[in-house]
Amino acid sequence: MKLKYFPLIGAAFTAGSIQAEDIQDRWVEKEKSKWSSILSVDYSWTDYDSDLLVSNKALTNRTASAYAIVRYSLDKDTRLQAIVSGYRAIDTGPGAQTGEFMNDAWLSYSRNNLWNPTEHLKMSGEARIAIPLSKRSERTNLDTAVRLGLRFSLNLSDHIEGLYLSDYVRIQKNFHQYSTAGGIHLNEYQLSNIVAIDYYFADKWSLSYSAMYRYNWEYSKSGRLDISNKKPIPTILHSLQVGYQLTNDMDISLGLTNSASHYRVEEGPNPLDELTDLSSSSFYLSMNYLF
Repeated sequence: MKLKYFPLIGAAFTAGSIQAEDIQDRWVEKEKSKWSSILSVDYSWTDYDSDLLVSNKALTNRTASAYAIVRYSLDKDTRLQAIVSGYRAIDTGPGAQTGEFMNDAWLSYSRNNLWNPTEHLKMSGEARIAIPLSKRSERTNLDTAVRLGLRFSLNLSDHIEGLYLSDYVRIQKNFHQYSTAGGIHLNEYQLSNIVAIDYYFADKWSLSYSAMYRYNWEYSKSGRLDISNKKPIPTILHSLQVGYQLTNDMDISLGLTNSASHYRVEEGPNPLDELTDLSSSSFYLSMNYLF
């Protein structure tokens, strides 16, 4: 297999957009050139129940997305990357917009094999900066954002061939012109942790499960990070995906993803019940091409 997955960090926490997080971390074992690119396209859909259409959930039913990543290898373990993506909302529920939209672009510096304490455990790192292009960034007057991440990958193939476990911790700092927008308090910091299990089998097949726990901090009046601020409520996201390697340079995947707000069970339904609700899950089909 030409592609070395390092590793798959879920498939689509937000109906395909995580592809930009996933495919940028694929490393070619023997590069022909310092330059490489990845093009990814996906199609996602959600079959909402009528009761859900009056809730506060996102109402987009069908979305087509595209991602382009250009990478330059400084050496075998270090890369510079530019990540650009956008999507088309094909049909939506009441009050939602249709049309074509850009996501924020990212410039990234990533380093593989930062620390290898054992033969099977590896740590990699990444630093990235945002170029605001999205409608949301325009509405909230986002100047830029910076994000730092550390990923730990454990190869368990000695026990089960093709099995990998990873943990990805990242923190993001946003730079808005104002701390509020339209009466809404904006988030200054975001901390997230992604745990993923990837299993490669039958030469060309893969099965991946990822779960993310994400927490946001709003801008504080003191200008300092206030970890006692309990708003907004933390979010749990997860995805399940099956993939197939069509060629050395192309693969396809089919999966589902969902999210839920985490709060005390005595204040409402268990958020885990919402995570497993197929009627509110997004399903997706994606294809990635490396060239």
